[in-house]
Amino acid sequence: MKKILLTLAVLLATGAGSIAHASDSVDAKGAPTTNIMYRVYNPNSGEHFYTSATAERNNLVKLGWRYEGIGWVAPQKSSTPVYRMYNKNAGDHHYTTLAAERDMLVKAGWRYEGIGWYSSDTKTAPVYRAYNANAKKAGSHNYTLNGGEQSVLVGLGWRNEGIGWYAATPLSTVITFNKVATSFVKNADGYTIGGPTLDEASKAIGQELAATGSSVFTNNRNYHVLISKATIGTVGTNSVILTTYSYDASIDLETGKQGDLPDDAKDGQIFEKFLTLVPTETNTNALD
Repeated sequence: MKKILLTLAVLLATGAGSIAHASDSVDAKGAPTTNIMYRVYNPNSGEHFYTSATAERNNLVKLGWRYEGIGWVAPQKSSTPVYRMYNKNAGDHHYTTLAAERDMLVKAGWRYEGIGWYSSDTKTAPVYRAYNANAKKAGSHNYTLNGGEQSVLVGLGWRNEGIGWYAATPLSTVITFNKVATSFVKNADGYTIGGPTLDEASKAIGQELAATGSSVFTNNRNYHVLISKATIGTVGTNSVILTTYSYDASIDLETGKQGDLPDDAKDGQIFEKFLTLVPTETNTNALD
């Protein structure tokens, strides 16, 4: 916990509005276990794009892409990488776990951009792949954790290409996480604002996000950051823990100082959140 707070303190002190890959989950020992996969849509080309990088997501949104929330949760590492390719002529991306498909596309002129993310080895939450033969250039493939969305596309004439890869958590967890997702807007000081307060998020997911600790950070003003957690699901023998960071304007018991707030931020407003997979047998201490 101290390492997390120290990292957050440094970022706030430097004016950074969000933690790079802050959606990475950590296990009980502090090792990463998951990445949040963001989904954005280009209304001009029809392409859906997927990334775990908040900076890449934010840059595309500034360019006019529409942010559609969390697509799925990917493992931080597994034995099955998902390769990312780009067709500069069509302006389209393609993703696959098949090295043969990757190599075929590279020979056809696609640019290999490396490993985009990983597929879960537990294979409990499939991410479906569909193909639109009528797409003119970009947007020929769609990937979704939502079986209902897949069925709708197939009904509209898309070809069902089966399972593209596997997510680390089920759709129900992603839906709950999306209810807590904030809008990523920065004020003049560079701090992330917007989105629900801690109380609003608790009501949205139907359970309290219990406070687990707070700290004071100084950047010419005192910012109290409240850390809160809730168990929102299970994956096999693991519990899924939602952790949030929110601004806190209450009086600090140790210093006697009242927490200040960045401009345009509300008391209790969430500015960062991530998921952690914790073995169920240790879950009694997960919220400590």
